[in-house]
This record gives sequence, structure tokens and C-alpha cells, in this order.
Amino acid sequence: MRRVDHEKFFDMDLPRIESEFQNEERFVEFLFCLDKAIHEIMRDPANEGAPLVRPPLAPTYRKKKFHSVLTPKHGVKADMRLVYRYDTEHDVLYVFGVGIRKPHASEDVYEILNPRDQI
Repeated sequence: MRRVDHEKFFDMDLPRIESEFQNEERFVEFLFCLDKAIHEIMRDPANEGAPLVRPPLAPTYRKKKFHSVLTPKHGVKADMRLVYRYDTEHDVLYVFGVGIRKPHASEDVYEILNPRDQI
């Protein structure tokens, strides 16, 4: 399987998350969790995660919920979202973006990703 990342994934998403964490160790831990989430998607891209339900990214894109820490406290909901789509015909995983889920906030991952040019 081939993986294609949106140009803003490295240019905007990761630097934004790094600045929000304000701690290099915390950011490195997040990167490990992100890598794990991407590998889980690559094992079963058509079934991992869940379809998005709101436009403009629905129904083309899916979301993968994951924690930004390796050992989250019991009962704590996943704070991160990875948005992607899988092209079955060409066996390509398109990583659209990643961010922190902050419902009803302007810096919520979906508020940031919705206006982005789709891949």
C-alpha cells in the first residue's frame, strides 16, 4: 500500500500540535501514537476508523480516534483525530490531516480541516 500525505499534514498540522503541547517529550509521545494509528489504518484501511458524517468531508473521508499519550487514564476519551481516505482501486491511503478534537472551538480539528483542499 502506498501512502500520500496532504501537503499541510507536515507543514501545518504537526507544527500546530507541537506548539500546543509546548513540551518536546510530550510531542514525541504523540508522534509515536500517531505512527501507531497510521499503521492500524494500513492493516485494514476500509474498516478501521469510522466514516465522517458531516459535510464537506463526509462521506469520502474517515476518522481514526486515538490518544495523544501512550497510557491514557482509564475512561478518558481519545483526544486526537486522524482524517483519511482509502482508494481501494489503487491501494492508496490518503492522510488528509490530524489534530486535537475540541468540540465547538475554532481550533477544533474539523474546523481546521473542513476548508482544506481535498486530496
